[in-house]
Amino acid sequence: MAASKGDSIEIGQSEQELVGSKKSNNRKYLLIGGAAAVVIAVVVVLIVVLTGGEDDTKDNGNSSPVIQQGDPITLEDFLTGKLSSRGFSGDWSPSGKVISRDDRGSVLAYDPVTNETKTLLGPDREDLLQGFKFDLSADERYLLVARGYGKIFRHSFLAVYDIVDLVEGKTIPVNVKGARQALNVVEWSPVGNSFIFVHQNNLYYKASPEATEVQITDDGAPSIYNGIPDWVYEEEVFSTNIATWFSPDGKKIAFIKFNDTKTRLMKIPVYGPPGHPEYQYPHELVLHYPKAGTPNPEVNLYTVDLSNPTNKIEIAPPVAMVTPDKDHIITSVGWATGDRLITIWKNRVQNHAIITSCSNADCMEVHEIKLDEGWLELFSAPIFNKDGSQFALITSQDSFHHVTLLSTTTKSAQALTTGKFVVQEILKWDAESNLIFYAANTAEDSHVLHIHAVQGQVGATPQCLSCAVESSPKQTYFNAQMSRKGNFLVLEAKGPNVPWAEMFEWSFANNAVSLKPVKSLESNTELHAKLEGKALPKVQYHEIDLGNGFTSKVMLLIPPGADLSGKSGKYPLLVDVYGGPNSY
Repeated sequence: MAASKGDSIEIGQSEQELVGSKKSNNRKYLLIGGAAAVVIAVVVVLIVVLTGGEDDTKDNGNSSPVIQQGDPITLEDFLTGKLSSRGFSGDWSPSGKVISRDDRGSVLAYDPVTNETKTLLGPDREDLLQGFKFDLSADERYLLVARGYGKIFRHSFLAVYDIVDLVEGKTIPVNVKGARQALNVVEWSPVGNSFIFVHQNNLYYKASPEATEVQITDDGAPSIYNGIPDWVYEEEVFSTNIATWFSPDGKKIAFIKFNDTKTRLMKIPVYGPPGHPEYQYPHELVLHYPKAGTPNPEVNLYTVDLSNPTNKIEIAPPVAMVTPDKDHIITSVGWATGDRLITIWKNRVQNHAIITSCSNADCMEVHEIKLDEGWLELFSAPIFNKDGSQFALITSQDSFHHVTLLSTTTKSAQALTTGKFVVQEILKWDAESNLIFYAANTAEDSHVLHIHAVQGQVGATPQCLSCAVESSPKQTYFNAQMSRKGNFLVLEAKGPNVPWAEMFEWSFANNAVSLKPVKSLESNTELHAKLEGKALPKVQYHEIDLGNGFTSKVMLLIPPGADLSGKSGKYPLLVDVYGGPNSY
């Protein structure tokens, strides 16, 4: 579970989580100007207590619906979250079921194929219902339960884990050498019911829940991390708490060792929440924090054949990335097939990237990018086609982020999408239909986000899927969670009106994708009722010329009844611009 932005070490806030979290529910306003895409996140708050009166501004069609008269939104409404929306809170299992919890806390598995819901953990398992994370094994026999959440950083935590045998009903603790221990991470294999886990920065493997664990690494230490990222890689590169990747057949893993021994320490005072006696005096957080001119963490990439898990094969970085300081960066890792590993390597200043394709320790360079100005943002994981011969990445095409198809065995790169719009995320490459699903804005409206599909072949015409979804009032900002198996997706409408979430079944025929509604997952009916009679702000979009061919798009929230003629004086304005890595 990711921590909230307010709890993170990074104290700045933007319209998205740092480093483009895949599950970010925040809006991103993308600006296109001149020959480049200028991306700026602007949070504008007008603090005015006004009621009644007419809005002198004209609705030019770019504003959201507004109630001119009504009860004002109070500070209490804002601080207590009374008007917050709810979204989709489930997770797709490997077999294509949705794992979620009902109002009583029971853990459920919904099968969209049969439209049936099965209870995995009911009220009689109150001890396990205290858990916060529930993952179903690939063979659906076991349910992994994490309890006792202990936050470390934004994405990382410690927890104790149990495995529930859904056939026999027994509970199997995930122990280390026979003793109950807090673990950094536990991850199922994509096949069967084997898994890996990390304890005290060492990586372990279990062939089944009741098998004896095999220790893969033994050099874990407070400054050496195996299979999990250190702070800077967790925060700025991977945006997750795991740095171990199973091959598609579950027979191999790749993992990174992070050595922070030479990375300098920073002491950060932690003041904690107000009113807690344990924070009467600030706590001190000490972490390895690399700055310019100081050593980065050293990274080593290994693969392991799980039939002989103590035998590790190191994947050497490309020669061009090897420096005396060993300050190259690994930004993405993924298995194309059961024995071919794709890795993205970058230099420290991040203007040079090399993508390698490796079978065991035999590697070849399949793509290289160099920039004379700016930096590369290759952080997304590669998405592979059915036979692993190609993978899709988001790369820069004429200064806009687009889907690019690359070969896993030759130096071949072809742009799949083109134009003056930005692809934000590649969601899935479906094996059977050869369709690639992705989220992007449009050339006409940079502040919208829609779900698209396109055949995985150069020259194919993209189709906007969410554009055709009927919604009243109209929604223009969407994200989607695709099922790992089967033709289902959860579409979440995030705005500009009251959010909702609905499951659809997609089909592909006559060179077109169609969506069929399956199940409403969240309609936010209570929020609709609370907003009735409320005086809502009016949303306006403005373009501001920044010079040198750049234009920024700004969103303004105008209080109802505000006099924008200037006759009533001026209103206070608060602008919060966040400039962290990959923020927009």
